[in-house]
Amino acid sequence: MILAAFSCIFQSDVKALAAYSSITHIRFVICSLLFISISGKTASLLLMLAHGYTSTLIFYFIGEFYSVANTRIVYYFNSFINSRKSLRLFWNFGSMLGMILVIQVFTGFCMALYYVADRSLAFDSVQYIIYETNYG
Repeated sequence: MILAAFSCIFQSDVKALAAYSSITHIRFVICSLLFISISGKTASLLLMLAHGYTSTLIFYFIGEFYSVANTRIVYYFNSFINSRKSLRLFWNFGSMLGMILVIQVFTGFCMALYYVADRSLAFDSVQYIIYETNYG
């Protein structure tokens, strides 16, 4: 499990990166099933559901990127994501950290509605915070 996670660091191909991260997710499912309890089975079920939704979305975006740019190199993928606001937002929701960001976006949106006079600017401010958090 740790070896597959470390191999993700050195990947230059986005599809291989997604595949190795999928292997790591499934290994976490197997490890949670080793705990013979209700909480272990519940955790494995939640991990399988999260993996099913996120990996499908991630592989879809990789395919869309390949059809546009004809390359799967991580460097070009990063610049492709940064150039499109809506795609960046969907990529964040598709990643595992993006699942946690859904709660942060909702609370950030509610806070922005409280502080911003124009309601249409509230979502843009939350999107800016997510961008600055992820890409610094």
